[in-house]
Amino acid sequence: SRFWAGASSGSDGSDSDSDSASSGDEKAKAKADRWAVDSDSESEEEERKVVSAKDKAWIDMESDVKAVRNYMKNNDWAQIQETFDALNRKIEKQANLIAKEGGVPKFYIRILAELEDLLAEQLKDKALQKKFNKANGRAFNRMKLNLRKHNAKYEAEIKAFRENPEVSEDEAGEEEDSDSEEDSEDESDSNSDSDSDSDSDSDSSSDSDSDASE
Repeated sequence: SRFWAGASSGSDGSDSDSDSASSGDEKAKAKADRWAVDSDSESEEEERKVVSAKDKAWIDMESDVKAVRNYMKNNDWAQIQETFDALNRKIEKQANLIAKEGGVPKFYIRILAELEDLLAEQLKDKALQKKFNKANGRAFNRMKLNLRKHNAKYEAEIKAFRENPEVSEDEAGEEEDSDSEEDSEDESDSNSDSDSDSDSDSDSSSDSDSDASE
């Protein structure tokens, strides 16, 4: 009986050692998982910090430029003026950074040139101006008075842009998206016309069959 007791005691000890080892493995695994999570978190923070002050400012301004361009498509001069004013406030706020980077970004010069062109075009279109609501008409007149004066500060840059237009990758992608939307609409219209012609041919064929049977 002493032998069996000893054997039993040894077995208990073995089980205890096994449980202890298993517990140790779990703790080590948990610690490793926690380290991995902490490491991922630190990596994400580092990635967020990588965005420079210049990139952040440029992204913010380019967002306004895109908004202005969208409003231009709809002749929404009230929104054009409001967003353009907000953009110019950001330009003034980042004056030191802009000077350090060698001048205003090219996408800003491009929107100034585009606004000039749109304004000149619509100043000739009296019929279109009559369709403007009160807010749109007021904003249009204000842009007419202020844009030329504002753009005079960037006359050399605008002239250089017109002589050699440069489009950023983001703006190029934006134009491609716009072109693809227009192509899609044209294709849809074409398919609609094709279906209409097909229906017309089918009706004609049906009438012909009916005349033949009579």
